[in-house]
Amino acid sequence: MILKIFNGRNELLQFIIVIAFSVLIFFQPITIAENSGFNPLFDLFIGFINGNQILLIVFFIILVVSPILLTQLFIESNAIIERRNKHFLLIAPLLMFSNPVAWVLSPPLLSLIFIVISFGFVVNSDENDKSIASYSSAAIFLSIGSMFYSIIGFNIILLFLALKLFKQFRIRDFFAVMLSFIVPYLYLFTYYFVNDELAIKWTNFTDQFFNFGFDISFGNNTFDTVYIIVLLLISVFVVSTIAVNQRNNLIQVRKFNSFIFWGLLNSLLLILIAGDNSLYHFMIITFFVAIFYSIFLAAKKLVWIFEIIIAFYLLHTLYIVWLF
Repeated sequence: MILKIFNGRNELLQFIIVIAFSVLIFFQPITIAENSGFNPLFDLFIGFINGNQILLIVFFIILVVSPILLTQLFIESNAIIERRNKHFLLIAPLLMFSNPVAWVLSPPLLSLIFIVISFGFVVNSDENDKSIASYSSAAIFLSIGSMFYSIIGFNIILLFLALKLFKQFRIRDFFAVMLSFIVPYLYLFTYYFVNDELAIKWTNFTDQFFNFGFDISFGNNTFDTVYIIVLLLISVFVVSTIAVNQRNNLIQVRKFNSFIFWGLLNSLLLILIAGDNSLYHFMIITFFVAIFYSIFLAAKKLVWIFEIIIAFYLLHTLYIVWLF
C-alpha cells in the first residue's frame, strides 16, 4: 500500500506527503553540530544563521528536501527508472532519518546538495560532446561542497572515473577537472595569505587527512539493533542484485549504476577519516543506498515482502521522531 502511492500518478498525494514531512521537520528540535575538521564555509554558514532557530529550521528543510527532489529528477530524466516510479521520495528520508543524529545541521548534510549537483552535471552530460564544461562545473561544485565538509573532496576520484565511464578519457580532460577543483581553494588560501592565516589554516587542512578514526555506536536498544541488521542485510541484497543483473540493462543505465556504486563505496571508505562527523556521515551513505532501493523497486513487482520492509523502516523512523 505504501509503495503503491509512489508507484503511479498520485502526484497530489505524493506532494502532500512531502509537505507533511517538511512540517514534521519544522516541529523537531533541530540543533547544530560542532565543527570538526577543516570546514570553513560551515563556520561561515553557522555564523550567518547566528542562532536564529526559525532560519535554522528553514535551511534544514531546504537542505534535506532539495537533494532528494533533484536526485529524483536526475534518475527520471536519464531514464534510469520510469517516470511514474518515485520510490526515492519515500525511501531517501526514511533511511536518512533512521539515525537520531540526523536531526542535526551538520557538515555532511550541508555538503550533500553540492554532491548531488556535481554528480548531476556528470550524469546529464553528453558523451559525444567533446567539451569538458559539465565536468569542470561538477568539479567546482564538489570543491565548494568540500569547504562545508572537507573529506568529500576525495570524490574528485569519482569525477576522474566518470571521464572513463561517460566519455573517452583524455589526459587534458583530467587536468581540466583537477584545475577546476583547485581554483576555489586558490581563492580561499589567497584570502588566508592576505590575512596572515595561511600557516595555521594549511596545518588544519592537512592534519585532517591523517586523522584516521571514527566514532560509531551500533544500536542503543534492541529495536535499533534489529533495524540495523535488517537494513544491512536488505541493502546488501539490493545492491548485489542490481550488480548481478547489470548485463540486462541498457548501456546508459549500466554506466549510471556503476557510477553510483563507486560513489557508495567511496562514501563507505571516507567514514574512516570522518572522525567526529562519522555519525552524521551516515546520511550520505544512506542517501546513496536509497538510490539503489529506488532502482531495485522500479524493476520488481511490489510484492508484500517489500511493503513489510518499508513499513518496518517507517516504523523505526517514527520511533526516532517519538524519542525526540
